[in-house]
Amino acid sequence: MEKTNFSLIKENLAGLLFLSVERMICWGRNQIYFWNLESEVIEDKIAVPERVISVAASEQKNLLACSTEDNSILFFDLIQKKLLIKISEPEAAFLTMSFNPAGNILAAATTSDLIKIFQTDTFQPLKILSGYTGYIQEILFSNNQTFFSGGWDDRLYCWQISAAKPLKSEKAYLGQIRLLNISPKMKVIVAAGNDYRFIINDLNSLTLKTVVRAHTAPLHALKTCQERIFSAGEDKMLKCWSAQGDLLFSSERFALIKKISAHEQSGKIAILFADNAIEIFNISECKTEKILNKKEILFPVQKTEEQKESPAEQLLKSFNYARTVWTIAFHPQKQLLAAAGADTIIRIWNVSGQKIFRELIAHKGAVFALDFHPAGKMLASCGEDSRIIVWDFEKGLVVKTLAEENLGALFALRFSPAGNLLAAAGDKGFIYFWKLPSFEYLKKIETAGKIFCLQFLQEKEIASSDEQGVIKVFKIE
Repeated sequence: MEKTNFSLIKENLAGLLFLSVERMICWGRNQIYFWNLESEVIEDKIAVPERVISVAASEQKNLLACSTEDNSILFFDLIQKKLLIKISEPEAAFLTMSFNPAGNILAAATTSDLIKIFQTDTFQPLKILSGYTGYIQEILFSNNQTFFSGGWDDRLYCWQISAAKPLKSEKAYLGQIRLLNISPKMKVIVAAGNDYRFIINDLNSLTLKTVVRAHTAPLHALKTCQERIFSAGEDKMLKCWSAQGDLLFSSERFALIKKISAHEQSGKIAILFADNAIEIFNISECKTEKILNKKEILFPVQKTEEQKESPAEQLLKSFNYARTVWTIAFHPQKQLLAAAGADTIIRIWNVSGQKIFRELIAHKGAVFALDFHPAGKMLASCGEDSRIIVWDFEKGLVVKTLAEENLGALFALRFSPAGNLLAAAGDKGFIYFWKLPSFEYLKKIETAGKIFCLQFLQEKEIASSDEQGVIKVFKIE
């Protein structure tokens, strides 16, 4: 075909992928474009009859795989751009695909909760894997035999081609996994859901290393490259993180970022924006090399004096959460307010100074309840991860973690008026009690249904409210 200027593409692009340091593909609804980074023109394109769902490529085998809305995978020759074979699935679409590094294996996840393994020499199914529930959103190989996945069931999975079931899995506490990336160099797997944070887990064990509250709006892109983690969200911010979750740099972009692709060898990332512009960013030099199809200035103009936030706006912003807040608690003596919710982080504000006094990070899921000890030295928290954590909030240290049994999701907790008891309850239908200051497990009282609120009436008397709207009062013997 005749070479085309990139700006002539009218359809909204859905994704992009590096083929080499000089070549890239990007795709929209029914077209796959081949872009030369040096000449900045579209050299070729492939028309696809149905809407494109997912695209994967292997330079080793010169193969391009494209899954489409008619439950098919189309295999193309990367050099000649010719269709080699079409493979159809009668009752399920292929949501996401990935080639292994050698290019001889393609793993494709279907809407029927199966992963199909294809041998690309023959294009025949090699194996069908099962063992998860809900749609898989991402598949990524770490080597020729091992790959990882994440999806709607909120679990990270490690698979091996030779095994029929997952080798291991770990709950992510993200609600669902929508974005996933791995770094064999950093030995981490990173994942994000529909909110403002991402998690960093150990690649070998899948255990959690840290939770990063990355943005003030939901994440749209998450990618690793050269021992760095890049994230982008609806806040138009591009951020770079270390393997430990430390922020290395952050900069605002001119439009919403949709996708990021990385070229590991050259240390470059390509950023696709909602207006079809693509930015090439050099990691080692920490600068933008070029922007294709740029429509606006790269960095927004700073606010003038007239546009700057008023004191009232600054106050609202200082207490603003970008995700649902489930609980708040005031300190009994000091001007401190604690708040927590869906992003797992407990924040304590100095109310008079309107500044964050401390951030407490240890929970693996949403935090549903907080309470300060009457003496004012401790803060207790509980939530989705079945744990009660008692904090020395002034030092930011965990004093005690209480999880004597599988307590389920915990929605409520309270210190008694004299501070001698700690009570917690949730979806298991029990109220659990611990004796202070030893934190010795005391007893549990059975109720009916999930408990959402607790309140001590006096030191040995507690009230609860449940999902049926019933309030009960219990004596603590």
